[in-house]
This record gives sequence, C-alpha cells and structure tokens, in this order.
Amino acid sequence: MTGHAEPDHRAYLERSLGAHAAYTLHYHLVWSVKARHRVLLSPVATALRADLLRTADSIGVTILALHVEPERVHLLVSLRPDIALATVVGRMKGASARRLRETFPSVRAVDERACWSNGYFARTLGDITIAQAKAYLDRQREHHG
Repeated sequence: MTGHAEPDHRAYLERSLGAHAAYTLHYHLVWSVKARHRVLLSPVATALRADLLRTADSIGVTILALHVEPERVHLLVSLRPDIALATVVGRMKGASARRLRETFPSVRAVDERACWSNGYFARTLGDITIAQAKAYLDRQREHHG
C-alpha cells in the first residue's frame, strides 16, 4: 500500500517557494531491514507507516509516497532546502527503529541494537515526474514478489 500527500498538496507543484528560495527537491529513498529479514508485515508495517508520517511531519518533510515491503522501505519525499538529506534519513530511520524495537519482539529479534541496515539509497527524481516515481513504487510488491 502506498500512502502519500493529497494530490493538491503544494509539494506536487513544479516548484515550491520559501522565504528566500524557489525549489524542487524530490527524492526517492530506500533502506532495508538489517540482513533483509522479512519483519515489516502487518501490524509492524502499519505502525511503521504511521511512525514515518509522524516523524516527517515533525521535521517538515512531505511524504509524497510511502511503500513498505517485508524487508525494505521506499519513500518519495519533498524536502526544503534548509534540511539535509542525511539528516532526514537519520531521523526517519532512528525514530522508527527505536519505536519498532520497543513495540515488536520480531523486530528486536533481528538485532538488539539495530533494526535497519547501515546506509540507504537516495535518488533525485531528475527528469521523471512524481506520477512516474509513484507508479514505480506501486509496482514494487509485484516486482519483488
């Protein structure tokens, strides 16, 4: 299931306007569960979605699409220019790992100290549209079986 901002949300516009900048900063982010354990199943996936949306809101990041696979997370986000991509990923991974390990023994069993693998994948959308990126995320379950 893909969750996302409303279609008329300002982040879908060609560019966003800040106090001193006009920008279009859309990223496709992916990170995996440690050792690719398949633990992101319901209700863990449901809790993870809620936590990522809550964290994004608290740091001023707009999630345009969110897709949880059993062993990985795909996010399509819109960032402001005053927040670093690495900061966003660190906050999203850190907050969600802490809450998932506290709540779900299956996640804690993966590793007592870590939920997520080190690192992440990040790609700017470049010359593709948000609709194309969202369609790609929607096909992931089919692609990875």
